[in-house]
Amino acid sequence: MENRPIRQLVPPEATEKFATVRGHRVRYLTGGSGPSLLLLHGLMGFSFSFSENFHELSQHATFYAPDLLNTGYSERTNVDATLMGVAQQVLEFMDAVGIAKAGLLGSSHGGSVAMAVAARAPQRVSLLILVSPTNPWSETGRMRVSLFSTRVGYSLAPLIRFMPRAVTHLFLKRMYHDRARILPGTVREYHKPMKTPGTMEYLAQVVKSWRKDFADLKIALQTLGDIPMLLLWGTHDPVVSLSSARKMLEHLPNAEFITLNTGHLPYEELPQEFNRAVIDFLLRFSPSR
Repeated sequence: MENRPIRQLVPPEATEKFATVRGHRVRYLTGGSGPSLLLLHGLMGFSFSFSENFHELSQHATFYAPDLLNTGYSERTNVDATLMGVAQQVLEFMDAVGIAKAGLLGSSHGGSVAMAVAARAPQRVSLLILVSPTNPWSETGRMRVSLFSTRVGYSLAPLIRFMPRAVTHLFLKRMYHDRARILPGTVREYHKPMKTPGTMEYLAQVVKSWRKDFADLKIALQTLGDIPMLLLWGTHDPVVSLSSARKMLEHLPNAEFITLNTGHLPYEELPQEFNRAVIDFLLRFSPSR
């Protein structure tokens, strides 16, 4: 365990670039060759979330991993934080970097955003890979909605950026099923952008809109049946319950479903197994090069 690799903010397979979206600077990582694959991070993540997947994915796709506005190292600004608002931001990012059509891989809130993008512009989405996406049946999410819907909860959000790195470590430990799998460098890199003013306020705005977002998403699911889709879940996910996956599958009967022995972040916790599952799906459903 002592010789484990240290995670890097920008791994060798990735190039750091910037795009202008709605007049604001969006940082993204890109690399590889082949069909376009857009990687959409979760609510408290950013492009770094996928650092352990870039090498394998780059051999089968051209990946784009943006830090959505108000997250990671992108600009902090006042933008629409609703699900459909973020989906429109993603479409404008695709325009900015010249992507006409792409596969979307989204984790947690990023999975919800991916579904919203597909519902809004199905002609621009070749496939969906949804990793424990927040959804209308993810009951644990409703607890967060109740908190941040109150004035007290919303007012507390900015204070979270002052939390010490030890708190970030505790939070990440909850995301993993096997905490020994947290690689060196993980806590440090996740903690840095959390300290940027405006980050937690934006995250609170996102969560505050979830009640309506989930209602809209439930309707949107009915339009996604023709898009090749993979649902991938950790069997020990403490954030988005596995039971909610079963509910989603009732509405997405053609979707493929895979579970891994992980918590909420299978692409970090078991990256090799995750990469194999994703690449198998890409090889079967991605457009030809």
